[in-house]
Amino acid sequence: MSAEKPIGSTATTKDMPAVEPRPAAQPATPADPRDRRVYVWWGVGLALLAVTGAVCWLLVRPALQAREAVRLWASGQTWAPTEVERLGGPDAAPWKLKLFLHLPARLAPQRREAVGLLQYAGETSDSAIPVLISLLADEDPKVRQAAAGSLEYLVGAWTGASIRKDPPPEPKVHLLPQVIEAMTKAVGDTDAKTRSLAATVLGYSREPRVLPALLGALRDPDAQVRRAALWSLGNCNYPEIIPALEAALKDPDQGMVWDAMHSLASKGQTQYVEPFIAMLRDPDPWRRRAAAYALGAFKDRRAVEPLIETLNDPNRNKPDMGYVALAAAESLGKLGDRRAVEPLVATLQDRTWDGRWSAAGPLGQIGDPRAVGPLLAVLHDRSLSWRRDAIEALAGIKDSQVIPVLIATLADRSEVWDVREEAAKALGTLGDRRALDVLASAAGDENVNVSSAAAEALKKIRGEEAGK
Repeated sequence: MSAEKPIGSTATTKDMPAVEPRPAAQPATPADPRDRRVYVWWGVGLALLAVTGAVCWLLVRPALQAREAVRLWASGQTWAPTEVERLGGPDAAPWKLKLFLHLPARLAPQRREAVGLLQYAGETSDSAIPVLISLLADEDPKVRQAAAGSLEYLVGAWTGASIRKDPPPEPKVHLLPQVIEAMTKAVGDTDAKTRSLAATVLGYSREPRVLPALLGALRDPDAQVRRAALWSLGNCNYPEIIPALEAALKDPDQGMVWDAMHSLASKGQTQYVEPFIAMLRDPDPWRRRAAAYALGAFKDRRAVEPLIETLNDPNRNKPDMGYVALAAAESLGKLGDRRAVEPLVATLQDRTWDGRWSAAGPLGQIGDPRAVGPLLAVLHDRSLSWRRDAIEALAGIKDSQVIPVLIATLADRSEVWDVREEAAKALGTLGDRRALDVLASAAGDENVNVSSAAAEALKKIRGEEAGK
């Protein structure tokens, strides 16, 4: 057993662990050229990606703007049409929208929205019309509907048949022939809504060449298309359409019968007065109502007594028969025969029938002074609409004894503004100088409707005096 080393003794070299020698430094190898190519390709790829993204954005951005413009325009915001200018102006918009309109079928809703912007562009730009016409052949029926609807709006505005914009778009009569030709083909579309809009546009033109297409549309299986064709034929004044209107009286659709009766009446086909009078006794309340309305358009005095009898029907408190009596009252007003005054006054005073208010307007149309007292009594009724209707009727009668009552109504600040506004209009219609002071005061009324009506009435009275 070896002796232990004393504490504090120093270890020898051979007792220490051996230290391995440091490896010699390897010489640096040159960089692999393939590594540089990887970085280059990465850079090229990112650059191409950036360029592709920029190009896509430049192409898609007009489409996104168009979609947003249509959405805002449809919601009623007036500044949305400025988006057309951001697309490059109305002339540039159709070109840029072609990209949007030819997107894949799965994006059809966005394509349909773009048609609305084309409609706006078509109000000022000729280049939008061919694009809309081409869309009548689109594979998506909704896109065809949107295109037909836009063309219907534009043609209606050009021809003055359907002005829905103030001021109306500039008429483009030189484009009308190609639109009519396209719509003549669209009457045979597989989509019923598109066929209906096409038939409506053909009616706006009133040209003889559209008659064959419209007469053919009267045999369409869809009632909406038949009604559009019948309405369009009603706008035309050609003898060929009378047999078609007569045949429509036998159509199973009630709307067709209604429109056919009115078209025949408006065209003065008096041979139908007696048949329509006989229809007032038809067991079907709807047909009785249609006959009552149509007889007012004939302007034939033979209808007065039958219509009075219909007005006094003891069953008019029943809902269906009540509409028949309302139609009779309206037609009596159109006919303007004084034989109807007393029956209408009795109706106005009949508190057992909720439709008694319908007698006020016809009494004003007839203009007989016998109705003044009963109408003045209505001014004390609790119903706002009845008081307003009575004032409007009194303005039609033009009797001087109503002036003080109308002045008092306008000056009464406790009266609702609707009635006071109607009183101001009536005073302007009557044109009596006694109303000048109260109208001048009401022109500064806090209610803008009352003040506007009073100012207009003042202008009317003073203008008539200046013209004398």
